[in-house]
Amino acid sequence: MEVVENELKAAIERQHGGTAQLAYVDAVSEAFRGGPAWNGLVLVFDLPGHPRAERAYAWSVPVENSNQPQLYVALHGPLIASAHDAVRAVMVKGPKGSLEVREAMLAAIPSLRAFAISLTNNLDAADDLVREAILRAWTKLDEFEPGTSMKAWLFTILRHALRSHYRKTRRHVADPNGSCARRLQTPPEQNARGDFQDMRQALAKLSVEHREALILIEAVGLSYEEAAQVCGVAVGTIQRRLRRARERLAQLLTVQAAGFFEAEPPRERRHASP
Repeated sequence: MEVVENELKAAIERQHGGTAQLAYVDAVSEAFRGGPAWNGLVLVFDLPGHPRAERAYAWSVPVENSNQPQLYVALHGPLIASAHDAVRAVMVKGPKGSLEVREAMLAAIPSLRAFAISLTNNLDAADDLVREAILRAWTKLDEFEPGTSMKAWLFTILRHALRSHYRKTRRHVADPNGSCARRLQTPPEQNARGDFQDMRQALAKLSVEHREALILIEAVGLSYEEAAQVCGVAVGTIQRRLRRARERLAQLLTVQAAGFFEAEPPRERRHASP
C-alpha cells in the first residue's frame, strides 16, 4: 500500500505541481454502461496552496501483461466532488471520459449564467437555474454527441429547465404598470450604471422569444443554426426574431434606427463551433 501511495503521490505532483498529502482512502465500486464493474481503492490527497483545486483523487488499475499499473488522477472541482465522481468521470467509456468535453462544460458556465440572468432578471434564480442545468447535463452526458456544439446543448438544457420551473411555479406578483419594480430601483451613481439599467429594463420589456434570440446571438455569440437548435425553431424564425428584437430594443432605447447596432457578417455563413 505504501508503494502505491508513493507512486500516486508522485504522479499528482508531477502532473499538477505542488505538494500532495494523503487525507484518506475511499473504497469505490462502480458499474459502467457497456463494460465491467470496477472495484478498488481511491486515495484522496489534500493539495495545500494549489491554485486550481484543494483535493485530488488517485488510483491505480492493473494492466494485463505488464508489471506497471495504469495510474489515474482527477482534481476536485464542480463536476468531481467525490472519489465516485472521479472514477466515473475518468474511467467511463464515452463522452464523460473526455477531458475536453468536461472542460468545455466548465467553460460554458459564465455564458449560461449570463443567459439565465437575462431570462430570470434575478441573480439567485439564475444561479439556481445554472446549477440545475449543469446537473441535468452531467447525468445525461452520455447523450451528448462529440463533435457537436457543447454550448448549444447546454443552453437547450437550461431553457428546458426554466420552462419546467415555470410550469411548476406559475405564481408571480402582478405589476402591470411597473410600480413595484420602480419602488425597488435606486438612482444611478454614474452615467455608465444608468445606461446599464436602461439596457436591462429595455431587455426585460422584450418578449421572451425575442430576448432569447438577441442574447443567444449578440451576447453569447451562437450562430443562427446553434440558436435555432437551442430554441427548437427554424433558422429563418431565429433571424426574424433577432431582427424584431433589434428594432424593438432600438425603439425602447430611443435609438432612431436598428442600424445603430454594428453590422456583422451574415450569421448563416458561420459554422457552428464544436
